[in-house]
Amino acid sequence: MLGGDLRIRQFTPAVEGIFNLISTDVGRPLSDINHNLNMPNLEQHILDVIRTLSLKTQEIQDREGHWYELRIRPYRTFENKIDGAVVVLVDIDQLKSSNAQLSDVRNYTEVFIEISREPVLVMNLDLRVFIANRSFYEMFQVLPIQTEQRSIFELGNGQWNIPLLRSQLEKIVASNTLVQDFTVEHNFEQIGRKVMQLNARKMPAISNTQMIILSIKDITDVC
Repeated sequence: MLGGDLRIRQFTPAVEGIFNLISTDVGRPLSDINHNLNMPNLEQHILDVIRTLSLKTQEIQDREGHWYELRIRPYRTFENKIDGAVVVLVDIDQLKSSNAQLSDVRNYTEVFIEISREPVLVMNLDLRVFIANRSFYEMFQVLPIQTEQRSIFELGNGQWNIPLLRSQLEKIVASNTLVQDFTVEHNFEQIGRKVMQLNARKMPAISNTQMIILSIKDITDVC
């Protein structure tokens, strides 16, 4: 917490290391503090918030590359007067790392599955669809927004909630078993009756992320 003159009024123990603060720093101007954030104009941002009375948020890193979400808001007294600013740092390093890992996984799997002519789904271990290829969308006449981040058993109003398929996929999650040439017959709302030959397995971990790949072969015409 800072006064209107940007002198330190109060701080929590969690911020001590980031700003190199000790108890005797209370009352000192922020300009006297050598903080570890990669934000040389921090004071100007705080003054802008006090002047405009607007909340400011920004993702920043410290000098070691650790990510935080910086939040600066005006401080209002009980008399509803602006009397400085409150600076909050939210640790988002793990979230940023997870997002980077998922981006790596997506880039890799997207290239891998698009070379397949057969419909392919890639799911996480919760059996939520991470990505599907163009052949899947064309065959089942659905869109990515209707597919990605959804449980496979919720797709198409539950059309994939097939007991035999569920049991096979749950076995893969629980162990490293494979589903090979597993035949399923089902009547889909959009495309009618289909007989499908399914193959599924866990993919090698990418950036410590494990996925399951499911390929679908339409064998309706030969059954």
